[in-house]
Amino acid sequence: MRTIELSDPDGDALTVTTDTEGIWITCTAGYAEVTVGPLAAATLRDSLARLGDRERSIRS
Repeated sequence: MRTIELSDPDGDALTVTTDTEGIWITCTAGYAEVTVGPLAAATLRDSLARLGDRERSIRS
Protein backbone atom coordinates (compact mmCIF):
# COMPACT_ATOMS: atom_id res chain seq x y z
CA MET A 1 0.00 0.00 0.00
CA ARG A 2 1.20 3.51 -0.84
CA THR A 3 -0.23 6.77 0.48
CA ILE A 4 0.37 10.43 -0.30
CA GLU A 5 -1.18 13.35 1.53
CA LEU A 6 -1.58 16.98 0.53
CA SER A 7 -2.86 19.67 2.85
CA ASP A 8 -3.77 23.32 2.52
CA PRO A 9 -2.96 26.17 4.93
CA ASP A 10 -6.29 25.61 6.74
CA GLY A 11 -5.34 22.01 7.53
CA ASP A 12 -7.79 20.40 5.11
CA ALA A 13 -6.28 17.28 3.58
CA LEU A 14 -6.43 15.16 0.45
CA THR A 15 -5.13 11.63 0.89
CA VAL A 16 -4.60 9.23 -2.00
CA THR A 17 -4.04 5.57 -1.15
CA THR A 18 -3.27 2.79 -3.62
CA ASP A 19 -3.17 -0.96 -3.20
CA THR A 20 -3.92 -4.04 -5.28
CA GLU A 21 -7.66 -3.28 -5.29
CA GLY A 22 -7.38 0.25 -6.67
CA ILE A 23 -7.15 3.85 -5.53
CA TRP A 24 -9.00 5.51 -2.65
CA ILE A 25 -9.27 9.28 -2.33
CA THR A 26 -10.09 10.77 1.06
CA CYS A 27 -10.89 14.43 1.71
CA THR A 28 -10.77 15.67 5.29
CA ALA A 29 -11.89 19.08 6.57
CA GLY A 30 -12.03 19.56 10.31
CA TYR A 31 -13.98 16.60 11.68
CA ALA A 32 -15.65 15.80 8.33
CA GLU A 33 -14.22 13.10 6.09
CA VAL A 34 -15.34 11.47 2.87
CA THR A 35 -13.67 8.61 1.01
CA VAL A 36 -14.36 7.32 -2.50
CA GLY A 37 -13.00 4.13 -3.98
CA PRO A 38 -11.72 1.84 -4.98
CA LEU A 39 -11.25 3.50 -8.35
CA ALA A 40 -9.44 1.81 -11.21
CA ALA A 41 -6.09 3.50 -11.83
CA ALA A 42 -6.74 3.78 -15.58
CA THR A 43 -10.13 5.42 -15.02
CA LEU A 44 -8.69 7.99 -12.63
CA ARG A 45 -5.71 8.67 -14.92
CA ASP A 46 -7.97 9.20 -17.95
CA SER A 47 -10.32 11.47 -15.99
CA LEU A 48 -7.45 13.63 -14.74
CA ALA A 49 -6.01 13.80 -18.26
CA ARG A 50 -9.37 15.03 -19.61
CA LEU A 51 -9.49 17.64 -16.86
CA GLY A 52 -5.99 18.80 -17.81
CA ASP A 53 -6.99 18.95 -21.48
CA ARG A 54 -10.01 21.07 -20.56
CA GLU A 55 -7.89 23.47 -18.49
CA ARG A 56 -5.42 23.89 -21.35
CA SER A 57 -8.23 24.63 -23.82
CA ILE A 58 -9.71 27.27 -21.49
CA ARG A 59 -6.33 29.05 -21.21
CA SER A 60 -5.83 29.08 -24.99
